[in-house]
Amino acid sequence: MKTINLCLPYIPTALVVAHGDLYEDAETLRLIEVAQHIVVCDGALERYLELSDRCPDMVIGDGDSVNPADLERIGAPFTKVEEQETNDLTKAVTYALAQGWHEIAIVGATGRREDHTLGNIFLLPDYYKSGAEVRLYSPFGIMMPFCGTVVLETEMGRELSLFAVEPKPMSARGVAYPFEHRVFTALWQATLNQVTQSRVELWSEGVALFFVSTEKRN
Repeated sequence: MKTINLCLPYIPTALVVAHGDLYEDAETLRLIEVAQHIVVCDGALERYLELSDRCPDMVIGDGDSVNPADLERIGAPFTKVEEQETNDLTKAVTYALAQGWHEIAIVGATGRREDHTLGNIFLLPDYYKSGAEVRLYSPFGIMMPFCGTVVLETEMGRELSLFAVEPKPMSARGVAYPFEHRVFTALWQATLNQVTQSRVELWSEGVALFFVSTEKRN
């Protein structure tokens, strides 16, 4: 059983900055400051430099959307990966894992085109299976993949949604609408729940995703 305290500030081994909507919110700025390493997708570099003057450990991508002047100005190394079978987010996560950086936070993975957002979200289970403890952040909440039993320490009133990536049994306790060994056959069916206890216990036979909102509902 794994316990995740969502009330404590998370310090990732690596922060991956993707080319979606990169917000100037307090949590994004904190992660940029405290992450041990930073990997930036090439298309996100310009926006990243608007938020921080910290030099990334690596800028990575296929090179079609990076400004060489930006790379030269900050002295950041650049890795060009031309293969098109994976997107730049996956290239960045793969790079981080190859360095042994397994505790990974991702920002900028949502927003803009919906197909990019959905694709990035449902890549999280693949990263989990590759050995990453990965968290996706936005100003609206945090999303993580999990399997087996996980206990979330969080604040009551937060919204919680579950997404069954595979049609396998799941359970949830400490929420407004608890369930036991339920098989959900559509992605929306376990969404829009609410945390009612400070410790929420989730279980899934297969890899699933949970989302916990930043805001609380009275």
